[in-house]
This record gives sequence, C-alpha cells and structure tokens, in this order.
Amino acid sequence: MAVQGYATIQSKSSGNQLHTLMVFDGWNEYVRYLNLDFGNWTDLRGTTFNG
Repeated sequence: MAVQGYATIQSKSSGNQLHTLMVFDGWNEYVRYLNLDFGNWTDLRGTTFNG
C-alpha cells in the first residue's frame, strides 16, 4: 500500500474528528482512508535475522 497523504475528517453535526492516512491499495481506482485513531494499528513485534 502506498500512502498518498494524511487527512483529518470532522463531522459537521458533532464536531468529532477522525485522523486518517490516505492510502492507495492498487486494486481500486480511488483512495481509501485508514483510521489512525484505532489502537491496534501499532504493533511493536518484529523478526530479526543474524547471518
């Protein structure tokens, strides 16, 4: 996925804000918005190799 930008989307009625990344997944012709306020997007686990 390629990130095209960052957007803050605000509701006109409630004023609530949603912080998103604008990504292009390559399958569709338009950008998708990923919610950055969702806590499970951050994962600090990883794999390392020593050779």
